[in-house]
Amino acid sequence: MTNKEKGMRADRTGSNPSDIRQRNRALVLKLIALRQHVSRVELARMIGLTKTTLGNIVAELVENGLVNELNAKNSNGNTNLGRRPIELRISDKSPCICGILIRRDQCTGIVADLTGQILFRISSVIPTSVSSDSLITLILDLITDLQRCCNRKLIAIGVASMGPVDVTAQKIVNPPNFYGIQDVSISAIIKNKTGLPSYLIHDADAGALAEYLYGHSSDIRNFIYLHIRNGIGAGYILQGQLYRGDLGQCGEIGHTSINYSGPLCECGNNGCLELYANVTKMNQKIKHLKGILNQSPANEVLNGDFTWEEIVRASANDDFLAVSALDEFCTYLAYALANTINLLDVNHILIGYDSTVTSTKIEKMLEDKLNTRVLVAKNRKVIVKRSVFGGDAPLIGSVAQITDLIFQGKILI
Repeated sequence: MTNKEKGMRADRTGSNPSDIRQRNRALVLKLIALRQHVSRVELARMIGLTKTTLGNIVAELVENGLVNELNAKNSNGNTNLGRRPIELRISDKSPCICGILIRRDQCTGIVADLTGQILFRISSVIPTSVSSDSLITLILDLITDLQRCCNRKLIAIGVASMGPVDVTAQKIVNPPNFYGIQDVSISAIIKNKTGLPSYLIHDADAGALAEYLYGHSSDIRNFIYLHIRNGIGAGYILQGQLYRGDLGQCGEIGHTSINYSGPLCECGNNGCLELYANVTKMNQKIKHLKGILNQSPANEVLNGDFTWEEIVRASANDDFLAVSALDEFCTYLAYALANTINLLDVNHILIGYDSTVTSTKIEKMLEDKLNTRVLVAKNRKVIVKRSVFGGDAPLIGSVAQITDLIFQGKILI
């Protein structure tokens, strides 16, 4: 039993028996979804319900088509030798969730089940001429296409977007460098057009929630998820809960200042992290070094402007120029992260970014820099790992925000 599961105990408090049953039902559904192939005996041991109460809840979940019963197999794959417990799993006919991830250059939609498994995926390029209206049309077309692909009931639609967002008003506020798009009441518009409830979340928060709910970090109660793409965002899991702040804007680490006398950022602040830690700056670094060092392996690997994927791949091959640019990137990033770590008292950092390269050079480089920061190094060992979902954590998180509400009993299915 993991530390997180130890906290998943049946609710016996409250004056309304119906509410208690609803929360316990949601908890049973959560454990079945997250563990897959779990028996009634294991569930009873984990959450402390009586066999009768648990049996009634499971019977209802089976009857409603949410859960299937399976005969457990022995080590030889034989189901007939001895009496083995019946295992429970989420039914392949159970309802699904639609998730949408909005990036500056692309919008991706998925359909996923309660276990977080992606069943269908569709992407559309966002043109530079996009407006608020055309963005909404693009998203609605994606949803329509996904509905055509899926023959299962859709519960709700989750949207993850670059910030700043206002989760109270369920509005995309004014993302920098997003073609002037601002004040889009995305959830209300989607609900009005589709008839399905819709929920908005900051993309970095979505990444953190995906990691905690479905990833390898489900047993870590405090960590920072760092999302690196066109910008840099952070999501915080604190004491086993996603921390959003008042408006859902606490993840804007890319717009924290690391130089008060630095250049003016589009957000209105001076010396923002994103002004120093970005692909353009890394490109400038490589060109500068290439001008000094006429001969370098990077002359073959990197020629002209390069992408994040190209520099990650080149650095994995120990290209001097790529490693130098990445080192500078991580130095800036470490300054901002060290401040955050000292404020929040968090030892684990997870990084999500798009790359097919399996090298851990970025993680090791950042970890080393963080552990040499004075206040950090004296009291702790910071661990930096890559997200198990790579760059897809926010996409899966767009769905996870809804399954999390289901598993709390706040959305009934």
